[in-house]
Amino acid sequence: MASQSYELNAEVTEANLGQFKPQLDALVTQGIGKAISGRRTTAAGLRGYEYQFDLPRPAGARSRLAILFDGRTQYTVNCQYTESKRRKVVDACGKALETLEAK
Repeated sequence: MASQSYELNAEVTEANLGQFKPQLDALVTQGIGKAISGRRTTAAGLRGYEYQFDLPRPAGARSRLAILFDGRTQYTVNCQYTESKRRKVVDACGKALETLEAK
């Protein structure tokens, strides 16, 4: 599981969140090499988009990527797992997203 935060040039609000979706979809699509569309999500009171996709290796690996916004701050939480560790990582990822605190 990895998390990062970034300061943005523009403030992301409930009113304009949808304007950022095409850019996020394009960025994730470029990163994974196939078209994907995120779904709206809320975690720890922060709104954003979540992506779930297969990873190229190891075989059977998956990723749950949440991109969340708090004004001018973007939080990214990326949980990756293989089937053998799926339950443990999925549970930990859910807990991390539930308890995330904006700084």
